[in-house]
Amino acid sequence: MAQSNLPVSKLINKLHQVTAEEFDVAKKSNVFQYYGKINHREFDIRNVKYSHYSTGPSIQGELDDITDNNTLLKINIDTDEHSSYSNTILTLTILVIAIAATLFSLSAEVDKFIVLSVFGVMAIFASLYVMLIKIILKSTKKNELKKFLEITESKLI
Repeated sequence: MAQSNLPVSKLINKLHQVTAEEFDVAKKSNVFQYYGKINHREFDIRNVKYSHYSTGPSIQGELDDITDNNTLLKINIDTDEHSSYSNTILTLTILVIAIAATLFSLSAEVDKFIVLSVFGVMAIFASLYVMLIKIILKSTKKNELKKFLEITESKLI
């Protein structure tokens, strides 16, 4: 939730000034920072640096009047889908590593300690990769929120 000292009509105008409906139009112009839909008091927009097929988060929300000159912004920056994608990557990677380690350790010609060490390191790298993705998602969410709050002249409440 955020609050702005601007009325809803001015906030909608500000969003229309920086948002194009189509990605191609927004990408070609330096004026637009977002692309997406703004319907009356609701919006679902995404930063131009994230194309249709990227994993960049969208900013969804709605605007409500508090008083004549104050507006409440309900904002949701969705990164949950990307977090679940990272968890799926980690689960599948650990599963493949575990199966491969089991198969290699069944062989009598290989030192089991070396096999387990190598596959353990691989599992650690997979875990570090997923943790890095989650850190990047949190940072992206924070940066997008900060930029959106600057554009709408709002403050978190």
